Amino acid sequence: MAQSTASLQSGISGALSMDTVAVLRPADADPQPAAATEPAEVTEPTEHPTEQPDRWRWRAKLRAHPHTRLWYRVGVAVVGGLLLILAAVTGPLPGPGGIPLALAGLAVWASEFHWAHRITRWFHAAVNWYHSWPTAVRALFWIGLVLAILAIWYVALLTTGVPTWVPAPAAGVLAMLPGVTAS
Repeated sequence: MAQSTASLQSGISGALSMDTVAVLRPADADPQPAAATEPAEVTEPTEHPTEQPDRWRWRAKLRAHPHTRLWYRVGVAVVGGLLLILAAVTGPLPGPGGIPLALAGLAVWASEFHWAHRITRWFHAAVNWYHSWPTAVRALFWIGLVLAILAIWYVALLTTGVPTWVPAPAAGVLAMLPGVTAS
């Protein structure tokens, strides 16, 4: 054990520096002392561990230089953020404005940021999982979702009453629900 500790300490002092990385093994696992092991190659870590060559030549040129890559990433962050802000603003309005804009913002971010790409992959996997369900299960899911939304809406009507902005004919119908009062 003393010999193993001595060779390990000599390996640490002799093989490690700020720019090299050595693979250290206990002395009893290898008859060669740890100081004699070859240092492993040091490679620059990439932002995306599985980064593939770029499909677009113009983007590859921008990414080749650190200065332009920084400004490109800032631009991608700003455009994706603007799309998400627009999604939040248009979400309550009639029409499908919020969800498609949010997905577009996430897709823009996923083109440059690994964490957004992981979220996009998770979303794709969830959609594929949903599509693998039998038709009857999908129908039950949507029926359950609609019933849950209606239950939440009914509880909101019970606690706050019918809003004043609801037209009079609709307010009369809602006031007929048990426990709901017209404001």
